[in-house]
Amino acid sequence: MDPTDLSGLDASSARDYVTQFMVTLRTTRAELTKLGEERAKWEGRIKLAVEGGRDDLVASARERLADVQRRVGVLAAEEQELVAQLSILRDQLRRLQQRFDPTIDTEQLLAQLEAAVGERDELADQFKELQESGRALQELKER
Repeated sequence: MDPTDLSGLDASSARDYVTQFMVTLRTTRAELTKLGEERAKWEGRIKLAVEGGRDDLVASARERLADVQRRVGVLAAEEQELVAQLSILRDQLRRLQQRFDPTIDTEQLLAQLEAAVGERDELADQFKELQESGRALQELKER
């Protein structure tokens, strides 16, 4: 079955399916945020190891950082695919809702789904990353 095909579902099942897609997208974005924090941690550790002249630790930390960056790449691609699929599903859900009950305001329904699932706050993510960098810098200064 095509994951973006709602044609075989009734309106309620289609809405539930789209909601699950939105939850999956939100979970993926949360994982990306965690990986961003982990990436910052390993970048800080690399810097500390370089400053301490610990080439053995630098190599290990770079390997870990490369692994984290690989996982970020995989999840970022998954996120992009989910966003594209969700856009298609939203359009199909609108058409399906109008076919079953043209009195339903699909825009309002989608807004309610987004409110229930939540949207990614990219500004908060950027501030969180900045805050993590500040903490890492403060730890370095204290050492």
